[in-house]
Amino acid sequence: RFLALGGEPGREGLDTLLQVYGRAFSARDDVALVLHAPCGGEAVEELRRRLEKLRGRGAPEVVLLEAPLRDEDLPGLYAACNLLVAPFRGASYGLSLREAMAVGRPVIATGGGPGEDLVGETSGFPIPPFRRHGPGSADTVGRPWILVPPPACLERLLRYAVQNPSEVRARGEAAARLAADRFSREAAAAAVVRRLETLAVGAAAEQEP
Repeated sequence: RFLALGGEPGREGLDTLLQVYGRAFSARDDVALVLHAPCGGEAVEELRRRLEKLRGRGAPEVVLLEAPLRDEDLPGLYAACNLLVAPFRGASYGLSLREAMAVGRPVIATGGGPGEDLVGETSGFPIPPFRRHGPGSADTVGRPWILVPPPACLERLLRYAVQNPSEVRARGEAAARLAADRFSREAAAAAVVRRLETLAVGAAAEQEP
């Protein structure tokens, strides 16, 4: 069971995911894609239109969840699925990647942006992207670009995950260890302490005659 989160089909890569998922699997396959999209508005309408194109005779199972979930219910959503799929074209912090890893679920994600830092070969399934330049909607320092995860690579990883459940579990366990080591409250507190100590040393040096 695959899980995908997000609201903007373009930026989150959900358009590519639906296209690839429908090509890789059929109703005969024991798979399901769970889309959690509590965004409302035009974004969810676009998702519904894409789902209507996908659904039909012989299409693999897709479940669209539109209702918002409480924070305490999110771990259950991750745990109910086998892995998270995030073929994003642009992302910042990668919160959903960290959340999935924390509950022992590996991630198939674009290997750029936060995916480059979080998704390794032993704890997830990175999709090597390429950059595509294009017009931007805001002023930028340089020419804007997006990450493009190749559909063929995404399809290969989806199939590989279904065919190798034991490896998915092993990478999920590795992801949980990585999340505990790097993203726990204790790890965050230790990082803050180190930063404060560095700043204190620098401030003391500036005060010396």
